[in-house]
Amino acid sequence: SYQDQELTLNRNGRPEPAWMNLDYSPLLNDAGVPAGVMAVVVETTAKVMAEGRLRALNADLERQVLARSHERSLFWQLTSDLLGVLNGEGLFERTNPAWRAVLGWTEDEIRTTPIFELIHPADLDKAREGFKQLTDGMPVLNSINRYRCKDGTYRWLSRTGVPEDGKFYCSGRDITAEREAQIELTVAQEALRQSQKMEAVGQLTGGIAHDFNNLLAGISASLQVLEAR
Repeated sequence: SYQDQELTLNRNGRPEPAWMNLDYSPLLNDAGVPAGVMAVVVETTAKVMAEGRLRALNADLERQVLARSHERSLFWQLTSDLLGVLNGEGLFERTNPAWRAVLGWTEDEIRTTPIFELIHPADLDKAREGFKQLTDGMPVLNSINRYRCKDGTYRWLSRTGVPEDGKFYCSGRDITAEREAQIELTVAQEALRQSQKMEAVGQLTGGIAHDFNNLLAGISASLQVLEAR
């Protein structure tokens, strides 16, 4: 039994391939000697073409998967966002190079350091609430905390976490510059308000002094008249 390809003519008179499955069986006479061959031919063109299309589709899907995996790998390596896979014990099983670029920690150092040891003491309660929310199966969006750098300083991170199959997939963006700019703006606005208050007080004091001076001028003139009399 084997499969062969033959050329047949389609309805337009043009040759096209047709796949045939051929089965041969010997025909034996009464003496047990082959006296002929019985051939069974079954056209399998549709099946062969379908299998070919399926192989091409699988190959195309495999290429797409490889391309997307490569894109994700590049994104993981090159993004400035701090990406990581956190487990239920509060340890990062995987982190991307941005952790070292932003905070100075290597992947091995992050893997052995509980997340709560990296957070500013003043932000711990908020961080624990967010972690509990993740363990309860709810995502955490734009949670802002201060994270400790390897040199002992702190940077502000806006973090997002999503639970999936017992793991927590996290991303963080360094917003230290934005936060410091916001603080400077708040200080400047407060200074402006104080300046405006002082200006208003100065204007009020100047007006009162002017009115009091006018009052004193009238009294002084009356005293001069009285003195003259």
